[in-house]
Amino acid sequence: PLLIRIYLDEGAIDRALAALKTAKVGWPVAFGENNIALDVAAAAEATRPRAALEIYRQVVERLIAQQGRPNYQAACHLLARVRTIYRALDEEWAWIGYLNGLRESNRRLRAFREELAAAGL
Repeated sequence: PLLIRIYLDEGAIDRALAALKTAKVGWPVAFGENNIALDVAAAAEATRPRAALEIYRQVVERLIAQQGRPNYQAACHLLARVRTIYRALDEEWAWIGYLNGLRESNRRLRAFREELAAAGL
């Protein structure tokens, strides 16, 4: 993780992305943790939006799988960023498909559905 931080500090987004893929860093188990994967995704949003989407989607899906309202709220916060990236790419259709897929695959999670609604997603 230190090397990835150095890459981020230097603005070497491609190197940070490559290092993240090969690093054995833990993905976040709770939102708000100092997590390198989310830092890399945030840094990649402007220049490597698809890479940022991949990271955010992985984190969202892990948070949902861990269940619990705080995890759903964190997932919704990240989903808002995902929506923004898809809109910037002019791919509203992809956003809608992704969100509908999440809803369908997690339809038994009432609290998740409630958090989506509360977040306006």
